Amino acid sequence: MKILPLRRETKTILIILFITAFGWLTGFSPPVARAVLVADVILSLSLFGVSIRDPIRLLSWCAAFLLAYQPFLLGNLGFQLTVGMTFFLLVTKQIWRGMLDVSVYAQLAGLIVLWPVQSIISLVAPLLNVLMAFLISWVIMPFALVTWIFPSVERYFVYILDSVNGMFKFHDVYRPWLPLHELSIPYVFGLSIGIWGGLVLMEKKRWMGWSCAILTVITIYMVTELFERPRVTFLDVGQGDAIVIEQRDTIGLIDVGGVFQDPNEEKRSVFDPGEDVIAPYVWKRGERELDFVLLTHADHDHIGGLKGLLENISVREIWLSKEVADKEKREGIVRLAREYGTEIRLFGAGDRPFKWLWIVSPIKRFEGENENSMSVYLEVGEMRYLLTGDLPVEQEESLPIVDVDVFKLGHHGSNTSSSERLIEQIDPEWVIASVGQDNRYGHPHPETLRRLKGRRLLRTDVDGMIVCEEKICRGIIE
Repeated sequence: MKILPLRRETKTILIILFITAFGWLTGFSPPVARAVLVADVILSLSLFGVSIRDPIRLLSWCAAFLLAYQPFLLGNLGFQLTVGMTFFLLVTKQIWRGMLDVSVYAQLAGLIVLWPVQSIISLVAPLLNVLMAFLISWVIMPFALVTWIFPSVERYFVYILDSVNGMFKFHDVYRPWLPLHELSIPYVFGLSIGIWGGLVLMEKKRWMGWSCAILTVITIYMVTELFERPRVTFLDVGQGDAIVIEQRDTIGLIDVGGVFQDPNEEKRSVFDPGEDVIAPYVWKRGERELDFVLLTHADHDHIGGLKGLLENISVREIWLSKEVADKEKREGIVRLAREYGTEIRLFGAGDRPFKWLWIVSPIKRFEGENENSMSVYLEVGEMRYLLTGDLPVEQEESLPIVDVDVFKLGHHGSNTSSSERLIEQIDPEWVIASVGQDNRYGHPHPETLRRLKGRRLLRTDVDGMIVCEEKICRGIIE
């Protein structure tokens, strides 16, 4: 007696329904939608005795259908990868001699899509891909079925899943990753030509194909490293400051943002600017370490993301003002730095850690955090900057009179900072406001905006991340 005394057509229809239900339960993410659609089409055509002889054509039909239904998927990374990698595997299936071969080259080919948006490459990912393919096919899926039939073995299945999870945690802790620099469109075309050229050559001489692909990646990496331009980037971290400085071989950060949370209220947000914005940006710039983090003062919107940053990026030094307003906050920063093995250095007005970075305040100790804000004058690339933290108007009078190209509004555009006198003296071409959208303080204040009439103003709540390089500042919304 057959286990399921059903006709072949009935079984096929049930499989179609089950596969579609699985896709619905998982939310029909682009990779799942592609897989479900391909399977449903193959099975549906089989009901009429039609077989698919050209899988690439089928993939094209399914991709076109998904785009017709939801055109925005064209810019979705998941859609690009699932279609691109499936196409890659179909085209090259006759070339490979083993799973590790195809895994390594697939990672290289995936860089065409991934490099511009997730610019890191894992040195052990190909091996992990092969290992996970084996585990999912021969261990996890069979054991999941056994666990469903015999729930008593669930604890053994948990051990397997915990082991797999531990393997990936180990990978995340030790990070055998190579950070890659951002790519412009010409580099993306060059990468694509080199990768696909390697595939063409591989059919003739394997060593020529591998050499072409690997040399293409290495060359683009070295060229982007060599031609990196000095820049200052004002990151969009909401109501807070986070400014990345890249000057030749030095990369540093001024402040790390922070989300204000009333201790008497239930926590409403898990957003951490250090972990969620700054660290990914530093990786995207092809760096895995910061030379310094300068904390202008100890208000939460300037130091709140420090722990999240230190957990994800190595920091050589943390710079603090010699003048202390809140000793308890200072001790907290010092303890955190020691926990992550980061050195603390103290600076005051007149100090020059680098020839291009001049600390211009505070000139003495004040009672409040804002009054003790470290202000800095920078010469990065061909542009000059004045960044004053949350320095109030009264302390601005002690700042040196210098002409600058870029001025970051003090205290996020509050009317208690960035006096009309200071703005006229420094005469900036560009003014930056680091503010959160619809923030509770109403920053930047209308009075401050009035003082800026006729000047170029860029705001992180409107223009997103703001990049200044080659005598131009521009907003980038991602």
